[in-house]
Amino acid sequence: MENLAGIEQEARIAAVRKDFWVGYTTAKKIMADLEDLLKYPKKIRMPNIAVIGETNNGKSFLLSKFVDRNSPPFDPNADKTTLPIVYIRLRAKADEARLYNAILSSLFASGPDRESTDSKLDRIHRLFFHLETKMLVVDEFQHSTCGTPHKIRELLHATKNLGSDLKIPIVIGGTPEVLNSLRSDPQISNRFQPRHLERWKMSDEFLSLLATIQVKLRLRGDYDLTEEGISQRILLLGGGILGDMVDLLVCQTADAIRTGSEVITEKTLSNAYLKGLGWVPPSQRTKYAR
Repeated sequence: MENLAGIEQEARIAAVRKDFWVGYTTAKKIMADLEDLLKYPKKIRMPNIAVIGETNNGKSFLLSKFVDRNSPPFDPNADKTTLPIVYIRLRAKADEARLYNAILSSLFASGPDRESTDSKLDRIHRLFFHLETKMLVVDEFQHSTCGTPHKIRELLHATKNLGSDLKIPIVIGGTPEVLNSLRSDPQISNRFQPRHLERWKMSDEFLSLLATIQVKLRLRGDYDLTEEGISQRILLLGGGILGDMVDLLVCQTADAIRTGSEVITEKTLSNAYLKGLGWVPPSQRTKYAR
């Protein structure tokens, strides 16, 4: 019986550690804007969106969720394969060549190392046409800021030109540094409508978010994340960053399941208790402990 109980505990912990979507007003609005953009008719100057947020504040999850919603199920018997959205992530020191490489790699169409950028671009055009691609999503666009000014301009124009030539909207996701990169060229910046995922502050919307997360955690005890002391503590420890607050609560949930307490309280959110769990606030993770 003890073994069965242990297996059930670990299954619950594994379940809560999986990614879970939490819909809230700003995220739902951005998701609706992206859906609207996907349906946009082809025109010479397509609208584009830049989803901006700090690291671990939910932008990549939101973009992935949007792409998944609009990806057709795999059908081995289909006469033709379509891919409405191509999703890529930029890597460090991104430039025009790496942008094309990332797109071709995502389509399992990487070419020889010495392939020219013109050849890569030509193949991307043909692949998007055959796949009936309607949108390109480029995540982690802050890596565009790591190169030289020339490389940055080259990448920005390559991104813009893909949208113009193919007459598809481009969605980019990145940290606030992306805005500086876009502003470096007025021709680029006025083509991207920004959508911001701000840090959370204490508000009715934040308390509603916590109530929704509490349901996802599935703890069995009597507790309330929206209580003043608990909610303020979560906001402080997570720095208002959604991903960090969720990581904290998932850590607390795993502990609550293993100890059998089945609750999250001000005590379990205290510095001493968190130290025992090995959880360090994001603001202190780069400090050297003497």
